[in-house]
Amino acid sequence: MGDLEREIARARGHVDVQWDDERARRVQAGLGARRQRQRVRAAAAGVALALMVAGGLWWRHQRSDTPAREARHDQRSAPLVRFADGSVARPLDLDSVVRPIAAAPRRLTVEVVRGGARFDVVHDPSRVFHIDAGQVSVEVLGTQFTVERRGAKVRVAVEHGRVRVAWGSGRRELTDGEGALFPPDPVAGGWQALAASGAYREAYAALRDSELHDEPGELLLAADVARLSHHPAEALPRLEQILQQHHSDPRAPLAAFTLGRVLLEELNRPRDAAPAFAEARALDVHGPLAADALAREVEAWARADEPRRARERAGEYVRLYPDGSRLGSVRRYGAGRDR
Repeated sequence: MGDLEREIARARGHVDVQWDDERARRVQAGLGARRQRQRVRAAAAGVALALMVAGGLWWRHQRSDTPAREARHDQRSAPLVRFADGSVARPLDLDSVVRPIAAAPRRLTVEVVRGGARFDVVHDPSRVFHIDAGQVSVEVLGTQFTVERRGAKVRVAVEHGRVRVAWGSGRRELTDGEGALFPPDPVAGGWQALAASGAYREAYAALRDSELHDEPGELLLAADVARLSHHPAEALPRLEQILQQHHSDPRAPLAAFTLGRVLLEELNRPRDAAPAFAEARALDVHGPLAADALAREVEAWARADEPRRARERAGEYVRLYPDGSRLGSVRRYGAGRDR
C-alpha cells in the first residue's frame, strides 16, 4: 500500500462519512496536487537563495571600472553598499536609496537619490570620492560622514576628516564634528553669518569693517574667510594670534595645521610651513592631526630643499605609523639625497 492509500485508509477510520471508490480517487488526486505544490514552492525557494548568493558575490567582485547597480537598504538586502575601492555606505533607513553612478581611477561618483547614508570612505589622495544629492555636492579624500536629503535641503555631518560641500556658487569646508544644512538660508548681517552660509567673498568685505574679538573660534573663522576668499596672506596673523594668545586652547592644533597648509600650499613658503606642522603635531601628539602633521612636515622639508631633515622625519613617520595613510608620499618626499 502506498503513502496516499494509507492516508485514505486513516481518513476512513477517523471520519464518519460514506466512502466509495470515486470519492477515494478524488481524495488521492487532491493529495497529489498538494504535494506537487509543495515541491514547486521548495524549488522556487532554492532558486531565490541561489540568486541572492550570486548577487552578493557579483557585488563583491565587480570590476573597479564598472558602476555598481542601484542599492536599496531594506530587510531583504545587505545593510551596506560596498564600492570597488573598499568604501562603504550605510543607508539611514529602509527608504534610503544610494546609487553609484560612475567609477574611474581618479573619481568615484555616487548619488543619494532619496533619504541618506553614512559613508566611510577609504583614504586615497589620488582619487576623489564625489557625492551628488540634489543641488548639493560633497567631495572627500577619506573620512566618515553622513549625507541626508531633507526635502529641498541636504544635511552634511562630519564625524572625522574634512569634506568640501558645494551648492550653486557657494562653497564650504566641514571638519571633525561639524555639520550644517545646505543650501543655507539667505542671510543678512554680519560677516560671521555670511561665512556660515559659505559666502566668503561677502564675508571678507564685511569683515574689513567689523571688530574682531580675541577668541579662538572667531579668529579661526576669520582665517577661513581670508583664505577661502583668496586672501591667504591675511589668514596668517589670525592663526598666529591663536598660537600666541591661546596656545592651550583645544583649537590651537588646528590653527597650527592650517597655518602650515596656507604657508605650504597657497604661499609657497615650505621652510616656514615645516615648523608650523611640527607645532601642530606637538600640540596634538596623540590626536587625529598628529600623523598628518608629521607627513606634511616631511613634504615641507623636502620642498624646502632640506633632504636630511625630510629623511629624518620620514623615518620617524614610518616607525610610528607603519600602516599610515600617507606612507607612500612620506617615502617619496623622504627619499632625497644630501648634496
